[in-house]
Amino acid sequence: MRTMAALGLDNKQIKLDIQRLREIFTIRNKVIHELDIDLDAPKRKRRVRSQADLLDNSDKILATTKTLLEAINAKL
Repeated sequence: MRTMAALGLDNKQIKLDIQRLREIFTIRNKVIHELDIDLDAPKRKRRVRSQADLLDNSDKILATTKTLLEAINAKL
């Protein structure tokens, strides 16, 4: 939302699914944290995510990026 505001874009016109994006970035933050886990530790924990979910989230982020770039281009 801050990035859109900085670019002068209005979500009412672009209609991004902000809740879905928040969920994706929460998952992203967890994945990054999990990459720091010491897998040699005796009580390591790692959450397993399906490839389909990861691909779906990646597709959503790429589609959002495309939407934002098209909105910026339309303003030029």
